[in-house]
Amino acid sequence: ILMAVLFASNSMAADYWVERDKGTLRRLVSAPGALAGFVTGKAVAAFIMMGAVTSVVLIIGFVYHGVAWSKFVPSLIWVSLGGVGLFAWFAAIQMLFPNNRAANLVTTILLFPLMMAGGSFFPLAALPEWIANMGRLAPNGFIVDRLGNELVSSTAWTIDTQSWLILLAIVVSGLVLSTLRLKTGFARR
Repeated sequence: ILMAVLFASNSMAADYWVERDKGTLRRLVSAPGALAGFVTGKAVAAFIMMGAVTSVVLIIGFVYHGVAWSKFVPSLIWVSLGGVGLFAWFAAIQMLFPNNRAANLVTTILLFPLMMAGGSFFPLAALPEWIANMGRLAPNGFIVDRLGNELVSSTAWTIDTQSWLILLAIVVSGLVLSTLRLKTGFARR
């Protein structure tokens, strides 16, 4: 699930380059309030896209493994919101580079260690403990770890409040950094 979300979030983050090349971002930066709406719209689109990708995989997994359907909604929201956070941070990172090619190269290079350590290639439980502990600190590892706990628990909505707040902080900080980067030069190039 998280491998698909990682690839989708990185791909969606690259859309900022398309918007910049078309001149859309230059106009948005100069219009009052338009930039915040644009970034919010991108986040909503990312949430919907992540929800669509996640829904398909979760449905297949729930049917195959016989997971209680009461866990579907919290799992879907958790992974979709995590995808928005990943999208926002990939966008912020991509906007640091001078061109689309360099930005995509760096974020793609970043993707594979995240997938390997964060439980996307191999389950965290199958990794040596020191790698699994580092993997749980990676954004996708954090999401995978809590999702795994949700799926094997006896009741639904078992992801703790602190984890939800951390995920929201990841999302908000990524969106704020993306917005700041748009305002401070990326959009005006």
